[in-house]
Amino acid sequence: MPAESCGTPGVLYLVVHCLTGFGFIFDFMARGDIRQRYGIKGGALGDCCTACCCMPCTQRQHHRELAVEEEQQWGAMQQVRSLFPSLARPALRSNPSS
Repeated sequence: MPAESCGTPGVLYLVVHCLTGFGFIFDFMARGDIRQRYGIKGGALGDCCTACCCMPCTQRQHHRELAVEEEQQWGAMQQVRSLFPSLARPALRSNPSS
């Protein structure tokens, strides 16, 4: 995986986690944001315990939840675009000079 794919947040996470051991705080905050954004039940105490005790589980749950939500959102957009072709994105041309 190229280093560019991690971006600044990934590097910051790595530095904080390796130097202090408190990288779980970022997972804790992300977990709360995801729960709030998608209306998922839960609380701060459970988020903190999960992020602190099982960081790989937390990150996998984040990935899975975001993938599911994005698929539902974009899947719905595909259905709307099929019903209303005027909303479809214009096709990209392979040769911009033509």
